[in-house]
Amino acid sequence: MAFKYKSNLCNLFQTMTPIPDMAIANGQAIQDGSLVILVNGRVALAVGGREVAGIARIYDGTTHTGNAAGTVLCDVEFLRPGDILEVEQGTIADAACQAGDPLDFAANAFDLAAAANNDFAVLHHDPGRNMVHVSVIRHQFP
Repeated sequence: MAFKYKSNLCNLFQTMTPIPDMAIANGQAIQDGSLVILVNGRVALAVGGREVAGIARIYDGTTHTGNAAGTVLCDVEFLRPGDILEVEQGTIADAACQAGDPLDFAANAFDLAAAANNDFAVLHHDPGRNMVHVSVIRHQFP
């Protein structure tokens, strides 16, 4: 399951407004809910060791692959300090999903992974739904 914006620790009723029509970098295959970074003004999949810029939003349910002309677009929800995201627990053990535990995003920029760079902190774990709420620790634009 993809990353999904829930709210912000500083303002629980704050909504996220995506920035529309951002060009996807050449050769990058991005799907709705993927974590992304900005590289030379274009959206690319987030990679380990780099801070995350935001979450890609593609509303037609398909994967969009960028081209050299920059005509393939997606919307981006840029992350801010205190943002809370919901994501499926996946293969992360229950013991690693306790409040305060650090987690990272997986190589596919779509799932959670064991902590290496401490990109997220667990806020809440719902084993019944197999969901985790995380707060963003490291992001591209502070």
